[in-house]
Amino acid sequence: MKNRSHESRQTDLQPDQEAFRQELDKLFRSYVLRLPEKLESIGGIVSSLHADRDTGGLLSELHMQVHKLAGSAGSYGCPDVGKVARDYEILINTHLNSGSALEPADYKRLENKFADLAAAIDQAVISAG
Repeated sequence: MKNRSHESRQTDLQPDQEAFRQELDKLFRSYVLRLPEKLESIGGIVSSLHADRDTGGLLSELHMQVHKLAGSAGSYGCPDVGKVARDYEILINTHLNSGSALEPADYKRLENKFADLAAAIDQAVISAG
């Protein structure tokens, strides 16, 4: 008797579970499709670093955006984006904590990490189809 009751409940839940899974898939896909916008915003900050004397303020803003991306990407099924963003965040923190002016080599490292992030986001978007 218990098995039939359990089977009946499981059958009743399947349509709800399917609807939930579809909604979750939409949420994940929506997140992935917004990644290029996030990348564009981050790229704007990276570009501004060369022109602005207040690199500390820009680095703080860059850190905040990259930190949020690193935290959310894994939760939304983009672990590679999360890993690259976390590596980028560590690099930014190094510069923030040093308090020294950015040197040409520092700009290059920041740009290279941005390129890595762009590649990871491109791959996530392609995979999302």
